[in-house]
Amino acid sequence: TDRCQLTRSRYAMFTRRGHTLFMNIYFWPGATAAICGLETPVNSARLLSTGQRVEFKQDRQRTVFTGLPAEPVDFPVTTIAIECDGVPKQDQYIVRRERERPEIA
Repeated sequence: TDRCQLTRSRYAMFTRRGHTLFMNIYFWPGATAAICGLETPVNSARLLSTGQRVEFKQDRQRTVFTGLPAEPVDFPVTTIAIECDGVPKQDQYIVRRERERPEIA
């Protein structure tokens, strides 16, 4: 794999090969996983070991992968292969800058 600019996640680390981002999940989150600040549009996602398609929704702040198995398919690391529209890039601070916050009285 190639050097990867993505670094932020509570339960995963990232590698990449070309436009494919590999989300290596060490602490399985359950049915849903997310990447904050992924700037590159995602074309598709799949579990690497089984090829099972992974559904996702992407907006400016988050890319959310849904319908994951309740338990990891591999141990100790389960990988989601994410096909991007270009070299994957992350804005690590977009959520801090753009998330709506309630006003404090």
